[in-house]
Amino acid sequence: MADLQAGTLELVRGGWRRLSVGMALYTAALLGLMVACFAATGAGLPLGVVLTAFVLERLLTLAGLTPGGAGLVEVAVTGLLVSLGAGAATAAAGILLYRGLTMALEVPVGGTWLLAWAALRVRGRRQRTGTGPGVPVAAVER
Repeated sequence: MADLQAGTLELVRGGWRRLSVGMALYTAALLGLMVACFAATGAGLPLGVVLTAFVLERLLTLAGLTPGGAGLVEVAVTGLLVSLGAGAATAAAGILLYRGLTMALEVPVGGTWLLAWAALRVRGRRQRTGTGPGVPVAAVER
């Protein structure tokens, strides 16, 4: 645990600028995606309304009541948009499209990359140590 803490501290001290810029760009990209999703569904919402919905979506995603705020976020954002004058169908379609792209697509793709990365690490470790499938036990014991 101490090694993890020291490594994290070193990472943040040395790369806080890059980390901050990266998070700002990621957040801007998510906002752009939400704007595009509402435009694609024909919601015709002003940027200020979409920005309000975006802020609510980001806050509720952090709430932790369900994984990623699934269900809660969609209902709350749709309710907010309808209260601000959006059509119920286009508001629901826009937020469902956005959440589908950010959750339903991002999680499996990220999981696949994680599994591939882990497999490559295990294979590299086996090659360095000379252990693993196909290596006789007698060769490992020497």
